[in-house]
Amino acid sequence: MNMLKAKPLKPINRNIIVKMDDRETETTGGIHLPEQSQITHTWGDVVAVSDQCEDFEVGDRAYVPLHVGTHMRIDRHDDVIIVDERKVLMREAAAQ
Repeated sequence: MNMLKAKPLKPINRNIIVKMDDRETETTGGIHLPEQSQITHTWGDVVAVSDQCEDFEVGDRAYVPLHVGTHMRIDRHDDVIIVDERKVLMREAAAQ
């Protein structure tokens, strides 16, 4: 058992952290896609926001353009992007 617990990340400035949706590894017809052909989804869930963030809340969905932000892998499972909220193209508000 790992005794080190990861502290929650808190973005600064107007940044948000978005947990990206999983990549599709198969077509709807069942054909396996090689890694180079896998579609990188640009939709994800907002998991953290900075205190200066004006447009997003935790739980919102965000559409992040490809090649924007800083990509990270947390706990070897979750792909996240740290991105300035002004670079996000679309927002889907969390259900109230």
